[in-house]
Amino acid sequence: METVSRPDPFSLAQLNPEQQQIADAPITENIQVIAGPGTGKTFTLVYRVISLLERGVSPQDILVLTFTNKAINSFRSKLKDAVDPTVAKGVAINTFHSYCQTLLYNHGYLVGLDSGWTVSDSREVDFMFQQAAHSIVSKKLTLANRRKLANELRALKLRRALTGYKEDILDDEKRRVYEQYDLIRAKSSILDYDDLLVRAKDLLEHQAKSDQSDSSDQFAKYKVILVDEFQDSIPLQWVIIKLLIRISKDCSLTVVGDPDQTIYGFAGSDPTLFQIMKKELADVNVVHLKTNYRSTQQIADATKALLGPHRTDFASAFMPGLRPVFKRLPSANAQYNWIAQEIKTLMEFDPSLKPNDFAVLFRAGYNCDAQEAALKALGFEVAIVRNITIFDQPRIVELVTLLKFLNNKSQDMYVLYLLRHPWPIISAKDCDFAMTHATVTDTPLWSSLQTPEEWISTSRSQKKLEEFSRIVSHADQIISERNTGEGIISALKYFMEQVSSKIAPKSKFSTKYHEDQKLLEEFYSFIRSSTASMAEDTNALQSFLNSYAHYQATPTENQIVVSTVHAAKGLEWKTVFVADLDDSSYPHLRAQFTKDPKDVEEERRVLYVAATRAKRNLYCVFSPKFIASQNRVFDRSRFLNDGMLKKYFTRPVEEISPQLAQWNRVKQSYPRLFSPINKKIIQHSIRAIHTLRPLVRA
Repeated sequence: METVSRPDPFSLAQLNPEQQQIADAPITENIQVIAGPGTGKTFTLVYRVISLLERGVSPQDILVLTFTNKAINSFRSKLKDAVDPTVAKGVAINTFHSYCQTLLYNHGYLVGLDSGWTVSDSREVDFMFQQAAHSIVSKKLTLANRRKLANELRALKLRRALTGYKEDILDDEKRRVYEQYDLIRAKSSILDYDDLLVRAKDLLEHQAKSDQSDSSDQFAKYKVILVDEFQDSIPLQWVIIKLLIRISKDCSLTVVGDPDQTIYGFAGSDPTLFQIMKKELADVNVVHLKTNYRSTQQIADATKALLGPHRTDFASAFMPGLRPVFKRLPSANAQYNWIAQEIKTLMEFDPSLKPNDFAVLFRAGYNCDAQEAALKALGFEVAIVRNITIFDQPRIVELVTLLKFLNNKSQDMYVLYLLRHPWPIISAKDCDFAMTHATVTDTPLWSSLQTPEEWISTSRSQKKLEEFSRIVSHADQIISERNTGEGIISALKYFMEQVSSKIAPKSKFSTKYHEDQKLLEEFYSFIRSSTASMAEDTNALQSFLNSYAHYQATPTENQIVVSTVHAAKGLEWKTVFVADLDDSSYPHLRAQFTKDPKDVEEERRVLYVAATRAKRNLYCVFSPKFIASQNRVFDRSRFLNDGMLKKYFTRPVEEISPQLAQWNRVKQSYPRLFSPINKKIIQHSIRAIHTLRPLVRA
């Protein structure tokens, strides 16, 4: 097989023919790049930008849109390595949401947005929704039912934004909850993430329809727009792209993606947008990237089979390797222990392997903890990667909410959240009294809290509230006097210590405060880094609040990654274990309950994405799972049939590798040989053999 080198990211001359075609395409050409796993789609977009810059396109005339902060950092890093950093900095590289947020910060007044608004995170949205449902819904909603209703109303909001007319809500309770939620959000000057897209679309429509001759020069004018991971787009984002093209007039679009990696249908992503683009834009040139630089041919063949007959234009890999391994175990614990032991065996057999060469992927995050325990039992360090960060942890959400409030004391929702989290300061009934008082007196809620005698129900609650107000005010004073990251940290430590000792000394809050020290240290470290390089006249608190949404944890070289499939998208490892491959996970039960074939097909794509993270070795592992609520045992996933296993998969590696099998027998027969000292001697001997073998052959 002919060997193909991974393209040099700094030289256009090193591109393969399809990548060269995309990079050198005319500036005005609309391009749709279909790029399977490992085909270098992000590199190709970077090359396209480099080529545009070399042909005289101004950095300010280029807009790159993607979906994650990790993708932004990767793209910007590659671009800075290839062109002058000053030029690279001029290219706008954003997520859809951050781009819309910037547009609204700068020009939101054109569509009636007041200054001082902020963006809420998921927990704040849930809290606002809880508040909205509190006085309207006839029975108390569980968290699951509340989220289900919130998702229904979210879908309604996005549909309204697309259709342009106000769709009726037939259920009276749902309509009132929706209206109350919007009222609370508007009163607190808060936008949720969907609002960013909806209001940005309104703003761009206003700009497109404006009669002012110079209005189109004010903002949102580009010559080339590039979109990465186009398969993750939702219809509203496609409308925003079209509006940007319309405003810019002479503007081309380049999108890169893979319909077979569309796994965010629950969030609205739609693979048919590839077809819609070809219908709605003129002369779209479709280019397929045909070389897989990531995986071995054996892995490429097996993952192609996972999708069945649904696609035929797969990229070919250039590396030979071992067939993927399929392993069945009797129980979940046996499965997780076997995976941990297999990683240990592989690392002992090949000393060049590092812990971060391995990943274990799960369909759902709740199984990650059991795998982490099995790995730690063998002495491994583990990084659990989910679609959540430390900023989704309750303790950190509470502290960030405090900082948001101290930055803008007119936002009532943050005050309400602090009054109920982490420890109830006053009752829900008193919170209602306080909100009523604030509404009647037309003052911010924080002002009403300074005169509790006018509305509070008991003197005991009044004393607790006054103590809480004193603590918050002093924390605010600390930050005002020390405009640094350390000032923010000092204020947060003071707040937690005072609440722990003065307001809730015998509560879970007091206990958890001491248990969360490791989490807090990571939080403090980020505060220091996000405020370290700011200018002297910059507000440290504002600097932190502007940057915390971009936080991402990076596993170290000494950590094995245990992750959900969705969090692993776009990443790769030498060896990947796809665990819990039973028929309740692939397809997920939720998709089976809908009885919609599209949902089940998306689950097939989830498995495809998981398997295509592997570069050298792929393991598919499962154990039969009994689910009491279904009163049945779920066996192997329906996506892995007997013919596929026979043709593309094999037994565990120790069963097909005589050397490794012999290695394991020696370990079992002569355990003293593998004392720490002897183990190092053996590993050095193996390294020496690897080094000398080519010389001996020569």
